[in-house]
Amino acid sequence: MSLKCSLSYNKRRYYVTGFVTNGKETHPDFADHAEVFMLRGLIKNYKQPFAYTFSQAATKGPELLAQLKAVIGKLQEAGLIVVTTVNQANLMKVLTMCNA
Repeated sequence: MSLKCSLSYNKRRYYVTGFVTNGKETHPDFADHAEVFMLRGLIKNYKQPFAYTFSQAATKGPELLAQLKAVIGKLQEAGLIVVTTVNQANLMKVLTMCNA
């Protein structure tokens, strides 16, 4: 998802947002794209944003794969069963990297 570059300050957390971050580390570059990981129910009809990251330009395949593995790991730790994943932008790159 493309974003307009900007910075904002969270007064409660004393934190500046708008920089590139992959969930583990933050870089001093302005973010202009976001990756949003959504959770969707199979039995009950719900959608919930679960995680997000900010990047400069589109997230590259290896980084996206690492993020996807981390998100799936957290979902499994919470007791959820991941049945499938869908990525609109880099689907073929991720499938190729997973040898699917």
